[in-house]
Amino acid sequence: MIATLSSSSMSLAPAGSVLDEVGLLARIKGDMTFLGIIFEAFQSQYPGQRADMRTALTANDFEKVRTIAHSLKGNASTLGGQRVAGVAAEIMASSALGEATGVHDMFRRLDAEVALFQKAMSLLLHG
Repeated sequence: MIATLSSSSMSLAPAGSVLDEVGLLARIKGDMTFLGIIFEAFQSQYPGQRADMRTALTANDFEKVRTIAHSLKGNASTLGGQRVAGVAAEIMASSALGEATGVHDMFRRLDAEVALFQKAMSLLLHG
């Protein structure tokens, strides 16, 4: 699992920030090699998490949707992806209530935020 960094050192980025670069760099103590490894793990896990959430939603397995969204929220938060984490939290809340209404729209927003986050992280890693 990605969320192995100390949560006590996490800072929240401004609501509009795609990437909390300052907080992230503090958490990894500037170790860009380590950041590359955990970001690669995030990128490889996301498509499966997304597919699993869709499958669970189709089966009305809201607990599974909530569990996967919780994992995604933690991973994104660890990497400074506060907007991704925010959408994942919304999916968690809807799932906890057993509501499918609006979740498909949340998935579209999640995909858009993940794409922006991945672009910002790639810029940080590769300049």
